[in-house]
Amino acid sequence: MSSHHIVRDAQEPALLIAETNISLETIGQLLEWSPIVVVLEHCLEEVLAWNIKIDKVIGSENNQTKMWELTAHQQPLEIVVLKDELLKDQIDFAISHLIAQEISALSLVIPAALLPSDFVHYLPNIVLIFFETEWKGYFVPQGIFKKWTTAGTLFQIEAGHTISQLIGLEEVGNNIFEVSATGLISFEVAETIFLKEKMV
Repeated sequence: MSSHHIVRDAQEPALLIAETNISLETIGQLLEWSPIVVVLEHCLEEVLAWNIKIDKVIGSENNQTKMWELTAHQQPLEIVVLKDELLKDQIDFAISHLIAQEISALSLVIPAALLPSDFVHYLPNIVLIFFETEWKGYFVPQGIFKKWTTAGTLFQIEAGHTISQLIGLEEVGNNIFEVSATGLISFEVAETIFLKEKMV
């Protein structure tokens, strides 16, 4: 992937990289619309090896000299220094920072140890889409969910939650549903749930 210097549109989803265990193909897809790219310090060296343009780095004050040295060739970029080194706090800061900049959607790559539900309280202010190598996930609010998708696509819902009024979906495993035919699918949920979708 080549470096890119493109004027960003704040309406495009930003990208927060807090974990590097993801395929470069997926990262490439997320970069297609030239989002604002935010990287946490513990991922910085590996992300730089991907040869992509970074816009912001968030890290602890103990490592600010190293962050500046590593990103010298990427200037201009913004380095945000925090006193807190806890990963969850750095991610929380990043999300709040982007909301303050009126970013309306954010793609996140986070460690498996952190759960999307840890971030559900941001929902009124920003759309969050979580990415793994094979899956993407997002919150579905109470009510009827509709989406056009292709036959064979798999969806997985959180354990302990149920969906009803299924149209175009068949349950094929424990909380796993398959799209029966290309077209519009829909279902109803009684509360906000986290839905994972298998990426082709």
